[in-house]
Amino acid sequence: MKVANYFNKSPVFSIIELAKNAQNSLNLELKEINLSYYQALILVSLHVEQRNNIIIKELVETFPLTKGAISQNISTLEEQGLLKRITSNDRRSTILKITASGQKLAQKIMGIFERKERSFEKILSDSTMQELEELKLSLN
Repeated sequence: MKVANYFNKSPVFSIIELAKNAQNSLNLELKEINLSYYQALILVSLHVEQRNNIIIKELVETFPLTKGAISQNISTLEEQGLLKRITSNDRRSTILKITASGQKLAQKIMGIFERKERSFEKILSDSTMQELEELKLSLN
């Protein structure tokens, strides 16, 4: 199609395509440990925060997912024994706690993320990284 030439030359569509390819690449590695991209991000978030009072609302504010999608990902992680929900009288304040096996897997995921970052850093110059950061800030 003629429009393909436009898409191929467009920086907007190139960035979108790059992001999709990067996420697909991560998903392939995460599939080996039976997690999706967002399940992995949620698990790493709980691990990195190192506190036992994270509520679902915080994850909804952090990730570009609906509350329902966050809850579905949490349910899967809970079924796998990687985290626990601790409910209070107020269901909106359900607290999430990462389990020991969740901590161990989160460390493995962080290794996957770090390897992926290093592979990008080898290709991208410092100035390109700075330009990408500026572009992200300008789009917010």
